[in-house]
Amino acid sequence: MKKGLVAAVAGLGGLLLVTSIVLGWYGFPALVQQQIKHGVSLRNGSQAFERWQKLPQPMHFKVYLWNVTNPEAVSQGGRPILEEVGPYHYDEYREKIDIQDYPEDETVSYRQRNTYFFNQGKSGNWSEDDVVTVLNVALLATALKVKTILPFALPIMNRVVPEIFPNSSTIFMTVPVRDLLFDGVIVIDCRSNNLTDTARMVCDQAESQMPITVRKVEEGVFKFSMFHHKNGSTDGVFRVYRGLSSARDLGRISQWNGKPLLNKWSNVSCNRINGTDSTVFPPFLTEEDRIYIFTTDLCRSMYAEYEKDVDIQGVPALRFVGSNNLLKSGSNYPDNACYCNGKCLKDGAMDLTKCIDAPMIMSLPHFYLADPEYQSYPSGIHPDKEKHETFIEIEPKTGTPLRGGKRMQLNMFMTQIPELSMLDHVSEGLFPLLWLEEGIELDKEHLALVQAVYIKLGTLDAVKWALLAASIIIILIAVGLLSVLKHLCCSQHLSRRITTSTTALPTKNLSITTIDGIVNGGDNAIPVQTFPPPVDGPIKRYS
Repeated sequence: MKKGLVAAVAGLGGLLLVTSIVLGWYGFPALVQQQIKHGVSLRNGSQAFERWQKLPQPMHFKVYLWNVTNPEAVSQGGRPILEEVGPYHYDEYREKIDIQDYPEDETVSYRQRNTYFFNQGKSGNWSEDDVVTVLNVALLATALKVKTILPFALPIMNRVVPEIFPNSSTIFMTVPVRDLLFDGVIVIDCRSNNLTDTARMVCDQAESQMPITVRKVEEGVFKFSMFHHKNGSTDGVFRVYRGLSSARDLGRISQWNGKPLLNKWSNVSCNRINGTDSTVFPPFLTEEDRIYIFTTDLCRSMYAEYEKDVDIQGVPALRFVGSNNLLKSGSNYPDNACYCNGKCLKDGAMDLTKCIDAPMIMSLPHFYLADPEYQSYPSGIHPDKEKHETFIEIEPKTGTPLRGGKRMQLNMFMTQIPELSMLDHVSEGLFPLLWLEEGIELDKEHLALVQAVYIKLGTLDAVKWALLAASIIIILIAVGLLSVLKHLCCSQHLSRRITTSTTALPTKNLSITTIDGIVNGGDNAIPVQTFPPPVDGPIKRYS
């Protein structure tokens, strides 16, 4: 019966051990994985779908402007001395509209509408009423375009500019921040009744030739702003995978504006659309993954690579940073050659002319990772990895972005054009206009939802280890019981052997005297080994 008890205890321990291993290393992970897949997929009516459709909290849109402190000197060939002002903080709200399902391939299409509101509280002492001196982007862009396409028309442009471009005696303009960024600065005014025929002809064609940053506000009046065209508007039709059959496809863009490829660049690799729109990412990420994001502003898919593990208020995350290869010169890095516009720029710069039909150059803020030639032109820049690299920190199990920022700087080439009086003596170089950071940091309310997931995962993990510990303890108890039982059995067996040996001792023909003589001395005394008495009592002597 005792052996049966030990066997039962050992069996219970073994059963618990097998159960803990099966559940802890196979059952629980499979259950969690299935729940995550179901929870993050874009199913109509689900919480994930609602959060995807309308971000539950605003993103941040921070703008830093480069204020030119010596515009007259630059106009006469001096090196620009720049002062960084800002950030001017805007709350960016994103909402997906015109949503349409495609069950045949488990995709959904939509337009994404972005709306911006200035946040004075987060901007601190910086105000939209601040006045800054910056490049006259519209005038410089027009000059560079005419120089490239119709260089023979430059003298004509020089005569027309004073008629229709206000304050065109210099290539710089001094304006309020609100006008520069969203409200608009008047850059073309054709309302005068005294325009020459050439100027009138330019005005008649102006509307059809304007880039998206210049808009007509009334007859003959055009305003320029950096971001008015983005406010309340959409940036094309996206079609993405819902992540129903394959969670790894969650949010991956299938088409943009009805096409699987762009038509901006010189080959397929650069025209390929990779990744998501940055509002959703697939679950189960690892250090080996690349994070791809398609950016309509750049007509390009960018990617970030794993840098390190981080912890955000108790939630573990993977930090990915923009690859150092993204803005390498196509002259040295063949994968980027298809982004070159005629000739390749140096490291750290990308020509956006083919993308936005304007001579704008993108770089990282403060020319971080850029060629020394670009860094040495303006005074006042201080590249810093932590402040100026693009990054995103993602909770890897659910793919939830916890914190991140897309950082980029917009620049233009300041170029001497002898035919134009406002550019005939300027210094030449890549001139910074502004830099911005667009991103998110999950607030406490929504971070708590991610923390709750980890509490549940921690509970399951605790159950796993508790079961394993209990099974080991029970097995050890069984081993202990077996050891005690074996010891008891051996002791009883030894006692029976001793009792049998002592009771069979031959004393019939020996007197007590003879035995004593043999044991205790005499001429024939021999050593005798004595035994402990048996358990029943001392050895009896017979006379």
